[in-house]
Amino acid sequence: QKSKAVTASKAVRRMNPYMNIVPHENRVGSETEKVYDDNFFEKLDGVANALDNVDARIYMDRRCVYYRKPLLESGTLGTKGNTQVVVPFITESYSSSQDPPEKSIPICTLRNFPNAIEHTLQWARDAFEGIFKQSAENAAQYLNDPNFIERTLRLPGVQPVEVLESLKLALVDERPHSMEDCVSWARNYWQEQYCNQIRQLLFNFPADQVTSSGQPFWSGPKRCPVPLTFDVNEPLHLDYILAAANLKAEVYGIPQIRDREKLPTW
Repeated sequence: QKSKAVTASKAVRRMNPYMNIVPHENRVGSETEKVYDDNFFEKLDGVANALDNVDARIYMDRRCVYYRKPLLESGTLGTKGNTQVVVPFITESYSSSQDPPEKSIPICTLRNFPNAIEHTLQWARDAFEGIFKQSAENAAQYLNDPNFIERTLRLPGVQPVEVLESLKLALVDERPHSMEDCVSWARNYWQEQYCNQIRQLLFNFPADQVTSSGQPFWSGPKRCPVPLTFDVNEPLHLDYILAAANLKAEVYGIPQIRDREKLPTW
C-alpha cells in the first residue's frame, strides 16, 4: 500500500512517461508552510487541487490568492463531481462562495486516518450496517426472491461481485450454527479490526516514517495507531465480544447468552 501521491504519480507516468512529476506526501496547511513557502509558490505557474476536505481547499485557495496563482479546483463525492477555474483578478476565488456542509467522510479517513470522534462513530455505524443489516438483507432476499440473482447481475460495476461474495460469507463461510460459533466469529473479527489491520497499516507506514520532504508522516491529523492485544481480563474487550456475538446470533435466530462471565470458559 502506497500513499495517494505516489500512486497517482506512477499512474500519470504510465499515461505520459515524459512528464516530470515529483510526489509529495505532506498535508497542506499551516504546519507545512516551511516546506511550501514563498520560494515554492513563486515558482508555480498554477495549481490544480484534488483534495478530500473543505478546510484544505480553502487553505490552498487563500494561498493561491495571496501568490496570485491560477487555480483549478476539483472534487468528487460519490458519483458527483465539480470543477472550478479561478483566475486572479478575473474570477471569484473558491472561498468567495461556501460549499454546503460535507455529508460524508472520505473513506480513507474512516479506514486509516480517523482524527475525530465523528470519524470513529461513522466507521462503527458503517461496520454495523454492513455486518448485521446489509448482508442479512441480501441473504434474505436471495432465499425468498427467485429473481434476486437476475437483478443483482444487472447492477453496475463490481456491485454484483460484492453482493455475491457477501452472500457466500453470510450463508456458507461465516454462517454460525451455535452461540459458540458466534463468539468465535466475534473474537476473530476483533483480532482483524484492532490488531491485524493496524499492524498492516504500520507495516505500510511505520511510526517513524517521514515524507519525501523529511516531515513526519504521522503528524497533524494523522494519528499513529497502536495495535491492541486481546485481554480476557479487560472488561471492554469482553463486552465487545459479547455484544458482537449476540448481534450475530440475533441475525441467525440463535439463542443468545448475555452473561459475560461465561465467555472465558468457552
